[in-house]
Amino acid sequence: MKVDDIMADNIRRKNKNGQGGIHRHTNGKWYGYATDPYTKKRCFTKYYNTEKEADKARIILIHELDVHMHVEPSKITLIQLIEEFVEDQLANGDIGENAYRTKQDTIKRIKKMSIANMSIQKITLRHLKDCLHSMVEKSQAVIDKDYQLIKKAFECAVTEDYISRNPFSSNLNLKKPKSKKESGKIEAFEKEEHQQLITALEENTIKPVYKYMILLAISTGMRSGEIRGLKRSDIDFENGIIHVCRTVTRDKRGKSKLGVKAKTQKSIRDVPITPDVEMILLASVEEYKPNTDDLLYCNDNFGLIAANTLNEELKKICKKNDIRTGKKITFHMLRHTFATRWLESKSGTEVLQRILGHESITTTIDTYTDISKELLKESAQQYYEYAKRNIL
Repeated sequence: MKVDDIMADNIRRKNKNGQGGIHRHTNGKWYGYATDPYTKKRCFTKYYNTEKEADKARIILIHELDVHMHVEPSKITLIQLIEEFVEDQLANGDIGENAYRTKQDTIKRIKKMSIANMSIQKITLRHLKDCLHSMVEKSQAVIDKDYQLIKKAFECAVTEDYISRNPFSSNLNLKKPKSKKESGKIEAFEKEEHQQLITALEENTIKPVYKYMILLAISTGMRSGEIRGLKRSDIDFENGIIHVCRTVTRDKRGKSKLGVKAKTQKSIRDVPITPDVEMILLASVEEYKPNTDDLLYCNDNFGLIAANTLNEELKKICKKNDIRTGKKITFHMLRHTFATRWLESKSGTEVLQRILGHESITTTIDTYTDISKELLKESAQQYYEYAKRNIL
């Protein structure tokens, strides 16, 4: 219904029912008021410079009250709603301390945005569009996190009656932006690099604990946190299974802590022990140092090994042996490498999905694996042979 129609309809109602009115404040400003027909509570408009503006606002107020669209004026800001939402998530157990820290980083970024400290009621569609347009220079991972929290703030604002409509639910122009940056997809070690790393680990001096953790990662695809959180009791030699049921996370201060559960529900899984993995685990058990948490791998102080320690040890061994010289190296590449070798062996993506603990096949194929040059050439040759027989 248009504003003019609302005014015409409610002018008649005012004359008939005498609902609401306007008043001049001692500061010289005018405001309108009306009674909520459902709660019988008196509600007010904002202040206006003229009597006519206040009366127009009063008429719109009456209509909003009739259709349950009126919201009381509030100064609560976007960032306040976001902070309150995240704190509630932590208090309710919906997120752990590690996820809480990640969201705090997101909040720091949002605080720098022009709409952060604006009242949620004063943020217009134009404000939101400008904000989303400015995001495209960020990485897609950052955009995803920022967009999710901003959108959630407006959902909360509707639930808490700060606003009557959620602009994100009805406007297609407020879709999540796409980054202009190229995807920072993590590469896998090529076959030759893979072989060089295995040889280097066998021939070079490196602490056994780091050697076995690197070998276990590249042989099973387990995450760094899952390997660092392994206990001796998780290794089932009799049935040939590694029970992955927890990971190492970080608390609010960024300190490593042993989590009580895995990253996601799908991450709780059994990883098969192949002959090469069995040798790694048997050697790991021999090197086991008794510790309070019964960790299979621990540091010299019998505590958790830090993620950056594993990264540095892997970089050292690669640098010393001229493996991937001049290229980025991370411990997580070992997981990608395992997945890539698995695909090259054509052992099936559904089984790989379960071994990696992924929520979907799409994640397995598109996000965590790279096709090697050899497999690309082989596949292209297979297609050529097929086309030669059937088409060419």
